[in-house]
Amino acid sequence: MAIGLLVGLLPIPGGLSRPAWAHLSTHSLVMEAAGSSFESQVVERPFTLVGLTWTGRTPKHIWARTRTDGVWSLWRELELDDGHAPDLDTAEFRGQRFATPPVWAGTSDAVQFRTSERPRQAAVTLVDTTERSKPLFRRLADLLTTPSSEAAPSKPFIHPRTDWDPTDSCRPSNPAPVGYVQVTMAFVHHSAGWNTYTQAEVPSYILGICSYHVNTRGWNDIGYNFIVDRFGGVWEGRKGGIEKGVQGAHTQGFNSYSTGVVLLGSFQNTGYLPSQAAQDSLVDLLAWKFSIHNIDPLGTTTVVSKGSLKYPQGTRVTLNDISGHRDAQATACPGDDLYVLLPEIRQRVAALWQPIPPDTYVHPLIGDFTGDGIEDGAAFRPADGTWWVTNGAAPTSPPRIWADYTTDAGWTQQLGGDFNGDGRDDIANFWTPG
Repeated sequence: MAIGLLVGLLPIPGGLSRPAWAHLSTHSLVMEAAGSSFESQVVERPFTLVGLTWTGRTPKHIWARTRTDGVWSLWRELELDDGHAPDLDTAEFRGQRFATPPVWAGTSDAVQFRTSERPRQAAVTLVDTTERSKPLFRRLADLLTTPSSEAAPSKPFIHPRTDWDPTDSCRPSNPAPVGYVQVTMAFVHHSAGWNTYTQAEVPSYILGICSYHVNTRGWNDIGYNFIVDRFGGVWEGRKGGIEKGVQGAHTQGFNSYSTGVVLLGSFQNTGYLPSQAAQDSLVDLLAWKFSIHNIDPLGTTTVVSKGSLKYPQGTRVTLNDISGHRDAQATACPGDDLYVLLPEIRQRVAALWQPIPPDTYVHPLIGDFTGDGIEDGAAFRPADGTWWVTNGAAPTSPPRIWADYTTDAGWTQQLGGDFNGDGRDDIANFWTPG
């Protein structure tokens, strides 16, 4: 009675939805022979997102079925994890585990798996994003949640992480160092989950994916830099990666060159097409992101693979600046029905794209950067993230490139001085973490 009165007296701000919630649990599976395949026991727990982990050899085929209100779904084959991963040369990769991608199943209460071969140490990870698993004190606290701030008008509205992880719960206890990259292209993905999620479920869907990536796969954070839902919402993914080039874990072997955008849903043999709202938001996001990193949406980039199932480590690969996951990996992602739209998406992004003029320089500095005792001039060119120096001893000679920075975003102050004692002035940048 007292609890009921308390809930009734708490003020509820108008127009607010409940903050995202995700409860993760892991359960060991026993895979018994069933004809020519192997089946697990039925695991009965409340969940909305599910994935399978194992050690050793990966089964060629994995199927799952889920139960909702006593009704079982058909068996559905899951995509195997064929490229959503950190690059091979990172600490984040060395700590990861084998698993399927997380699959959104909606409100479910039981799951069963079937495999073509018996996996070793198989376990199911269940993530419940509904009120069913939320402690009472959290439900009460939800009633006093305040809305998020408005996005800056200079970029598309991008939901900050606090809109899907308000308590900053999705982070490992011992994260690998954050990697920063110079973004030269974008990979488009699909999440390969169910397509029938509601708009209210989106924050918890994202938090569920992040929880799976961090707690089950052993990654630093959610693998994607951005998420787009079927209602046109755009969401910040990996922390700090809106303006900056934060290295993700979305396209193994190519994360250090790119940003990754995932559309929630499956577009491979499902009968679902990406919604027009999702397509429009993807175009707006890429047009803005490509403008601040000065990437030509109709261009190509030649990079060296750091190791993927499609391109062995050291292979030189030329890719469209807007590519699908399958262009760099042996995978169906982002699904045929999204992949076929990429040529049109490139054209639409190009129509909105505003490149930074290559002759724009900022942050002018004076110092002896050549070590000849004569003052030189230095300036930063945001078009490609490089510092250029004019030789004071030969003032009529053209400036030359001096240093390559991954990004200018976040660097708020620059100072010149001989900081390492080698007789030549250096450039120090002050950065406030976002």
